Order: sequence, then structure tokens, then C-alpha cells
Amino acid sequence: MGCGKSTVGRMVANELQVPFADLDSETENLSGCRVPQLFEEQGELALRRYESLALSRVAPNGGVLATSGGCIMLPQNRRALRQGFKVIFLDVPFNVIMPRIDGTSRPLLKTMNRNELRRLCELRRPLYQETADITLDGTKSVDDLTYEIVNLAYED
Repeated sequence: MGCGKSTVGRMVANELQVPFADLDSETENLSGCRVPQLFEEQGELALRRYESLALSRVAPNGGVLATSGGCIMLPQNRRALRQGFKVIFLDVPFNVIMPRIDGTSRPLLKTMNRNELRRLCELRRPLYQETADITLDGTKSVDDLTYEIVNLAYED
């Protein structure tokens, strides 16, 4: 949530000339509605189920995947990510995330206050850390992160 996964992912895929998938977009294509609408009308559990199904469909294709912020919450998603991808966690402190997402249409901003969002980020962070092959400082510029990730890809 607000870490730059989609922006950086798109740029990395472009540099590496590999396919790019955004899990939110894939979830929307599968469910037939926008993530905020899905969250509001069917709830977070339905959203996470659609995400899991979308993840299972894009994982075999390889390339670069930008996950949704909450995708990491389900154990089966963490397994699928570890099996299908080199997982890079863009670690961004909460005090940097909030200004990035303030004023956006993210569903959780409608249902949670700042303290609840902080707790959610604190809950997700160790799951990202345990799933990640590599953790990067997500406060760096998009260009710097892209350069770093592309260089890591060439090392493999």
C-alpha cells in the first residue's frame, strides 16, 4: 500500500523487456469490477479470494508482478509468490506511506483511521519480510529503485 510497487514494477519490466502484471488490475479483470467497488460490495475476504485466483493465473507467466498491498496476508499467496517469483519488498515506513496514499481512493482509507492503518502496516511488514528474497529501501526514488532491481536481475 503506497510503496510504489506498480510504478517501479512497470519500469523494471520495461527495462528488462519482460511482461508486467499488476495484481489489482488482474483482480479487476477477473471479478469484473474495480477493487474499491469489490471491497465495498463484497468485502475484503471476497477481494482476497479474487486476488488469490488472479495470482494463480499470472504466476506461471513469469515477468514482473506488482502485488496488491494485502495479497501477502494469505499463506497460499505467500507460497505462490515464493514459488513463482523472486520477491522484492519495497520497505517504506508508515510516516512516508501516509502522504503517498492520502486523498486516493484506496478502500481501506474509507474504513480505517490512521492508527488502524498503522497497525495494518505493522501486521503486513513481517509477512513481506519473511516472503521476500530481497528487501530494498522503498524511500529511494523510483529511478534508483528501478536501477537497483534491474541490476539485481542481471546478477542472477
